[in-house]
Amino acid sequence: MNATVSARIPVELRDTVYASLGESGLTPTQLIQNAFAYYARNRTLPLEEEPVLPGKRTLSQDRLGSLAQSIRETTLAVDPAFFQGKSDDELLEEALREAYASLA
Repeated sequence: MNATVSARIPVELRDTVYASLGESGLTPTQLIQNAFAYYARNRTLPLEEEPVLPGKRTLSQDRLGSLAQSIRETTLAVDPAFFQGKSDDELLEEALREAYASLA
């Protein structure tokens, strides 16, 4: 059984898409069916830029270079004496204790 779907879209967009579909030998029905199938499979709209999904990611070389440059520009050298031989956890605990004490 088939259902009828109705949607409001700008006339210019409709005309452009209909012309392109005609050139490709496709119909508006095929477009809508494929759009619905895509959404059913992916639970997202087909965008030019892929959405960020949970899980492992691989960065392109350009993005990796950009990230490395950003880190270099925003990272400051800290004198090792600042840490007084303490670990990150110890420094965090000390800072939190001071912050909590100031609330009392």
